[in-house]
Amino acid sequence: MFYKVAAGTESTVSLTFGSTAAILTAASYTGTAAVPFDASNTSSIVQVHGTTTTSTSVTTTAAGDLIVAVATLYDFQTPVGAPTSPSWTNSFVNTLDSDVNPNTGLHGHTFYGELIAGAAGAYSTSCSWTTQMEERQQLIAAFKAAAVSAAASPPFRRSRMGALIQL
Repeated sequence: MFYKVAAGTESTVSLTFGSTAAILTAASYTGTAAVPFDASNTSSIVQVHGTTTTSTSVTTTAAGDLIVAVATLYDFQTPVGAPTSPSWTNSFVNTLDSDVNPNTGLHGHTFYGELIAGAAGAYSTSCSWTTQMEERQQLIAAFKAAAVSAAASPPFRRSRMGALIQL
């Protein structure tokens, strides 16, 4: 995961990929602190087909953190149907569902879940879906909100979100 505190004038995301295939999913938020990163954690399941990620946790240091969880799923060996019906545990809400190569049956897929932390502390989630996938990774990260007045609640507002894909 990469993040940038932007000036607010950017309208595109640009990357230069190396010699390997890559998938990019981009999200943009307003309302983050000037130094937003709080904490992160990851989990992976490789070369074992399944329909869930390992529960991954993060411990926030601030109330009101934006916690994002990203499940990346791959099955480039066997043609399969796209994974559908994402469901996150512990009140995370799915906000993005992006598929790579939908016409070939060889999929790279991203589900993106969000939660606003009510208080500093430990938060965990896992994602499940239909259609078994061979490679399953999950990342969870917490970002601090900018200090705002009570009238400006909620602190985070998604200004745009989408998937950018390159193979």
